[in-house]
Amino acid sequence: MGKAGTITAAVIASLVIFSAIVILVSPIFEIRKLVITGNVSVTEELIEQTAGPLKGTNIFFITKSGVRKKLLSDPYISAAETGKTYPGTLTLEITERIPRGYVEYKNTEYYLLIDEDGIILETSLNITRNLPVITGVKIKNFSLGKALETHNMKSFENIITFSRLLKIYEIDELLVKHEIRASGLRLDFTDENDIHLYINNIDCIFGTMDEAELKIGRIREVIDSLYGGIIPTDERGEIDFSNTSANPVFKRIK
Repeated sequence: MGKAGTITAAVIASLVIFSAIVILVSPIFEIRKLVITGNVSVTEELIEQTAGPLKGTNIFFITKSGVRKKLLSDPYISAAETGKTYPGTLTLEITERIPRGYVEYKNTEYYLLIDEDGIILETSLNITRNLPVITGVKIKNFSLGKALETHNMKSFENIITFSRLLKIYEIDELLVKHEIRASGLRLDFTDENDIHLYINNIDCIFGTMDEAELKIGRIREVIDSLYGGIIPTDERGEIDFSNTSANPVFKRIK
């Protein structure tokens, strides 16, 4: 390469370096707009705080994998995608875990809020959502954002099955329709061969998990049939759903 060529290469290299410096320090490429979609329970402020700092940061300093890793540290967030629109817009697409029920821990010392996969979203001293409360589960260990660990794997599988069936049959809508208070729907797994589902003071005898989907469907139908309106909190009785070959009969208990 001749002298002229060497000078030209040096000039080009200098221009590239200068351009890179300009891009990295120029306020033009600072993130000024943050577009967040898909969030329901998690606020935009909390998302920005978890993923941040974002606004005012040079967009070239932001890595998609880095932002995603930070966002997934929130137990409520199951997936996160990041997009860039130059010069200064960052897009965050969030997928949230949906709470499906509370698991009682150590005889109501506090409650573990879980999604349909048994992932623990938060701990709570009180029941604040209109969701089923699961009791009688022997918990081995738990950690936020991780699946609940029980001493009996079968117990965990039963919880997951129940959570998904309650979603399929829209039992949360049943709670609203009949004005069933928070904690008014309880699942007792103390004996896995004699499971009970309590709706206020109505004992729905579930028995085993055999034909669980059929039983949940019947429970929904019977409650709607018996109570077109509000289920009185002082109404006491039991309905046996354990034998799917027999028609469930309501027995009032005084």
